[in-house]
Amino acid sequence: MVDALDSKSNGVTRGGSSPLSGTNNFQHCQYLKNFFFGYTSTMTKNRLESFSDGVMAIVVTLLAFELKAPTFTQPDHLKNVSQLFMLAPEFFIFVLSFLTISIMWINHHYITNKIEVVTYRTVWANSLLLLFITLIPFTTVFLAHNPHNQVSLIFYSIVMLCASVSFTFLKHSSVPKNIYTNKREFFRHVGIYAYTFAILVAAFLPALTYFVLVVPPLSYILPGWERVRKIK
Repeated sequence: MVDALDSKSNGVTRGGSSPLSGTNNFQHCQYLKNFFFGYTSTMTKNRLESFSDGVMAIVVTLLAFELKAPTFTQPDHLKNVSQLFMLAPEFFIFVLSFLTISIMWINHHYITNKIEVVTYRTVWANSLLLLFITLIPFTTVFLAHNPHNQVSLIFYSIVMLCASVSFTFLKHSSVPKNIYTNKREFFRHVGIYAYTFAILVAAFLPALTYFVLVVPPLSYILPGWERVRKIK
């Protein structure tokens, strides 16, 4: 009895742990509960969207910085043109990455427009998406310098797949299931399927991987299926 009172007066329990540790454990459990059950965060929707827009703008700028203009040292115009055409694979990969980021930016606006309350899951799902988007410049340069290499193709496809999966996770964790973000919902899983298939194709037929990689951007750029159906 006396030992128990002494231990309490010293702020230490019999197990040797401070009551503050119990408070910290409670705070950790409360944070996990807020995350998994979607409790409201203190962040506003405008702040979330502004930060995301800024990150995507920087990523696109980094893509442009990686384009290196050739230096012509000969007066022969035909050789200069052929030297310029040698940059075609690099420019193609840049355009492919630029279109992908642009589509993500547009769809991100549609998603945030439908968000009613910003939760902890929304904040971290958005951060996960931005993580993979910031990797796109590196994978673009890696693939541009090694356009026929299997490792660079697989790595590029994996990053794009992770970005697509995290984008889907952001939508499902932020927008109610019965709400459509835009008229392109028919193509919402094209990126996941296409990039998964691209990983498999790159392992066996690297040259055909580029035909698979252009499928996600084209599925959003081409006219929507609702419009085609109305014309018919």
